[in-house]
Amino acid sequence: MHLLLRFMGRVQDARLAQLARIDGFGAEPLSSRSVRHDCGQGLLVGFTNAAEADAPAIARRLRRAIEPVTERRARTD
Repeated sequence: MHLLLRFMGRVQDARLAQLARIDGFGAEPLSSRSVRHDCGQGLLVGFTNAAEADAPAIARRLRRAIEPVTERRARTD
């Protein structure tokens, strides 16, 4: 099972995926998953190994992992 994450503004999903993977997440850039059509920027994140009770803490950890890119982008938009 996967979760598809989209972001406001222009972000480089390859960089977000790299930061997430460094922190131990199974994340792939959505832009590299398209065969024929541009599917935009986003992250494809696996979550089958996460317990429901742990989901809020995991989401906060992911946010902290990708914050260097998303926060910088929010300031420049």
